[in-house]
Amino acid sequence: MEAVKEARSKGKVRAIGFSAHDEAAALRLIRTDEFDTVMFPLNFFSHSVGGVGHEVLKEAKARGMGIFALRPMARCRLEPHDSGSDRAAATGAERGLDHPDFHVWYQPETEPTYVQKLLRYTLSLGAHSCLSPGHLDLFETMAAIAQGKDMSELGPLTEGEQLYVERAHPSHPLG
Repeated sequence: MEAVKEARSKGKVRAIGFSAHDEAAALRLIRTDEFDTVMFPLNFFSHSVGGVGHEVLKEAKARGMGIFALRPMARCRLEPHDSGSDRAAATGAERGLDHPDFHVWYQPETEPTYVQKLLRYTLSLGAHSCLSPGHLDLFETMAAIAQGKDMSELGPLTEGEQLYVERAHPSHPLG
């Protein structure tokens, strides 16, 4: 960390950031005031349905940090197909939470109209950017939506869309 901070002071590094997948860990790192950016899972499912990320957003915004959203295309959590495994100790794949096509723990949205709404939802939370999933098909869907646009051109959700999101069933987000 000292070397990275020295590189920033010499102008070789503009910003220092971190990625976290646990809200408590993210909050601890944010509160050190040593980082400029945070990369955290922010999406309809985690935020609206699961209630995850509210404090991360609040703390990061209060400090003027850059916010990068992971998993913006998450639609819902996969149900485990191996109910005999120890859920607390096992990884996602060991718990049977590995999507057969995309190798992720969640069900990604693939329909472009809904992907765009999911991206708009995530950006309306205050994320500065959304990171594309690593799977080529999902990347291409997200890239096609953003093609030739600044992500801010997608615009935040309208008030009516936001109300719908707050009432939506997790397996059918964003109507």
